[in-house]
Amino acid sequence: MAVYQINENIKFTRESLGMTQEELCDGVCSTETLSRIETGKHTPNRTTYKKLMEKMGKNGEKYLSFICSEDIHVHLEKEKIDNLMKIYNYEELDQILPEFEKKLNTNNIVNKQYILKLHAMTDYRLHRIDIIEQQKQLITALRCTIPSYQEGTVPQKLFTREEIVLLCNIAVTYYENNDFDTALSMLFKLENYFQTTHIDLKERAATEILLLSNLSQCLGRHGDIKKAQKIIERAIKLSFNGNVCGALAHLFYNFAFGNELLKEDSTLCKEQLIQSYYIAETCKDSFRMEHTKKHIKNIYGKDFTNLY
Repeated sequence: MAVYQINENIKFTRESLGMTQEELCDGVCSTETLSRIETGKHTPNRTTYKKLMEKMGKNGEKYLSFICSEDIHVHLEKEKIDNLMKIYNYEELDQILPEFEKKLNTNNIVNKQYILKLHAMTDYRLHRIDIIEQQKQLITALRCTIPSYQEGTVPQKLFTREEIVLLCNIAVTYYENNDFDTALSMLFKLENYFQTTHIDLKERAATEILLLSNLSQCLGRHGDIKKAQKIIERAIKLSFNGNVCGALAHLFYNFAFGNELLKEDSTLCKEQLIQSYYIAETCKDSFRMEHTKKHIKNIYGKDFTNLY
């Protein structure tokens, strides 16, 4: 889900539909009132908000998106699945996905979108499909809730958490296929989205960290390592401020790797790798633990336990 201020919801929805303020407020409120609402100077009552959203084809409810199920166990399984993805345990995810899918009504577009994303990510990580096919599947998933989505773009609208994740992953498929221009264009537009949209801090941390991590990797692979390092520093700070520690192992590893490329003090790089390892251990992220140990062995010629 995503948590936005009311004024952002109204403004972004109106602009995405190409409506003028005059067209939206006609029969509901004055243009001056709508202007004050969209700039955050006035909060509409429930009736006015409902009328404005219904006029734009929305039901007036908070702009949230989450899998639809009345079974609490399904939501707990989703939490487990999301955690498996964070630690790159796609083998276990692959085993539980078929039974999980049976429990969801995929006629619901949000449920369908989530399942399509899981299949695209899992099949690619397990080498069943290539990056081009993964991109096609991710775009298909995104079009469940954004039917008019054009490839390689970032629409002007408010996004749910799942839509942000999909856009980030689609951007990654472009830079994995060496199309850095499209990838950077998408990621910078998403960065601007976060900078110009008021989102709850915890929700921001959950999604913006993913964006910043992907943006830094894309910049690094494109050769702009110093800029990539600044992006990672922002992501690390946001992780601490938003109390989202699960991404720190990945971020510290990338930060150490970037500093190594910049030929920074090796002692500092080693400390960052150690931080990455122990955070991964705390989060039971065996993938990151092994990846970090292999990196240390390859770069410093030492086992993790003999680093100093």
